[in-house]
Amino acid sequence: MIPLNEERWKEFEGGYRLKYDVSIPLLQLESGTELDSIWSELWENLYHQGDVGIASYAAIPHVVRITRQREILNFNPFALIGAIELARGQGTNPALPIWLREDYEQSLWHIVRYACAKIDEDWDSSLLKSVLSLIAVIKGNRDLGALILEIDEGYERFALDKYFEG
Repeated sequence: MIPLNEERWKEFEGGYRLKYDVSIPLLQLESGTELDSIWSELWENLYHQGDVGIASYAAIPHVVRITRQREILNFNPFALIGAIELARGQGTNPALPIWLREDYEQSLWHIVRYACAKIDEDWDSSLLKSVLSLIAVIKGNRDLGALILEIDEGYERFALDKYFEG
């Protein structure tokens, strides 16, 4: 995992294919209180309409570490990680760098295990969907993961009635 104080962060591209120093909002996420605005910034810059960059991948181990340390339990980390993982290697998105592979892959498992350890807590439907989607993706069922992540809230019943006769 790259320490957040390294200069390399300034060279990575985010979802817009522009250099984006994600270490700054990650440090804010680690210690800040305005979590909603930080999550908005991370979403905006790490995942843009299916586009991701090296900054997106490099942020994942820190997002997982911070989520676990701060005991964050909302859809944001799970859905963001799931969206980035679904976009990884697709289209013109870059491949996961070799130097990051081990930390990245271990982080995916750590975040899912964290969620499983919190299963007895109250979850809203957006958290449930994002965790289920991420589990499907890392277990190799990308299509199911994408379906779960993308289905609009409240559309589930319509889809069941239309495609499976309820």
